[in-house]
Amino acid sequence: MVRILKRIIEGASWTQSVPEHKPPYIERLTKAINNREKVILYGTGDREGICGISILVLVLRYFNSDVEYFVVSGNESEDALRDLVRRHIDFFSPGLMITLSDKVTRAACDAAGDEEGLVMAIGVRAEERSLSFFKEDLSLVGNVYQLSELLSSYYNTRNFMRYSDLVYLGAPAGIPAGNNERLYRALGSEQLECTTNYGLCAAKAITRGHIDGIRKFITPKDNPVGALDNSRIIIEMLTTGDGNRAEQIAKYLQNLTLC
Repeated sequence: MVRILKRIIEGASWTQSVPEHKPPYIERLTKAINNREKVILYGTGDREGICGISILVLVLRYFNSDVEYFVVSGNESEDALRDLVRRHIDFFSPGLMITLSDKVTRAACDAAGDEEGLVMAIGVRAEERSLSFFKEDLSLVGNVYQLSELLSSYYNTRNFMRYSDLVYLGAPAGIPAGNNERLYRALGSEQLECTTNYGLCAAKAITRGHIDGIRKFITPKDNPVGALDNSRIIIEMLTTGDGNRAEQIAKYLQNLTLC
């Protein structure tokens, strides 16, 4: 906490300044939240995708949003993804679909047709047909966190700060980080020490708090048959509000690693 306060004193900003006029992506998100529109999230099943989806699910649930998430492998054909999104549109009638993958963004835009404001891409270069939030100096999970930061500023809350531990754990290694990304990861490292995330608490207990162990624990096994199912299970562990359920899921995942 002392180090965090020092950063504030030295000038590191917790929240982005709120523009006088809402950017289109914030306008669309706040509309979806305030009107309780069905929101569907799409992301990949790797560790960064899992952490990105988890942050968005937690933030949107905090704002009482009606949200569902779906995990894709990224190896599907565009036709298969387009058919998947169309089925979701027919079944859920979503007001907003948020994508964390350029491939899914293209498929979602094709499935949405001429309907404006239905598709939003985060952390990936978007098609002209979709709204987008993308900063080149941030990783995918860093983009998700910064958007959550900006969205929270419009609702005058700093609740998003508790999710910085997922940025720290989800950010890919070996990618040069800009100033904001380094700050998010540093904050996440400190947040992880006192995390309130039930899933991470359970993972820390099993891995004895070793960072590499936690990262490995929330990374699906490289198994094409069960990887997507494991990704969904990990997201459930990271987003549940039930401590007992988080512990049960963590024990299940631990048993998988022993198989």
